[in-house]
Amino acid sequence: MKSSKKIFLMLSAWCAIQTTNAQVTVYNDGMATVSIASGFTISILGGYTSQTKTGVNGKIDNQGTLQLTTDWTNNNSAATPNSFSTSAGRVIFNGTGTQTIGGTNSTTFYNLTFNNDPASAGDVTLASNNYVVSNNITMTRGNVNLNGRTLTLGTGTATPGTLSYTAGFMYSNTGT
Repeated sequence: MKSSKKIFLMLSAWCAIQTTNAQVTVYNDGMATVSIASGFTISILGGYTSQTKTGVNGKIDNQGTLQLTTDWTNNNSAATPNSFSTSAGRVIFNGTGTQTIGGTNSTTFYNLTFNNDPASAGDVTLASNNYVVSNNITMTRGNVNLNGRTLTLGTGTATPGTLSYTAGFMYSNTGT
């Protein structure tokens, strides 16, 4: 007998879903923390936006994996901007078109994977801000446009982080 894990997304005041062209954007308006348990994967055929509502930031406790096919947007307040309350998990960009990492504030990711097929997908672009990956960047396939921004691996000389590389490259398009 096969065992399977089922995930149910319960919508309440903390979460809204907007659909555009069969893509979904999940908005966390700061009313609760979205939790992804270790061993679980949440796949969003679309993007994720974290933002402040009534003075409370949208947060994720990511111990598992979050996969996105479009954009990551962090619009949390500047007082405590990071979207992750705790994170030992992975965020995977595996879209079939251009994806952006942006918003009004920067995000510190724990593990970040780029897995876009360059034959059919656009690049992942840092749309605004500089970003940090504190533990591991995995380049499975696809390219990353740093867009004149900085993507820092590790949090210092004592914890430098690691790069796992199969394919793809990072480059900087400094714009106009």
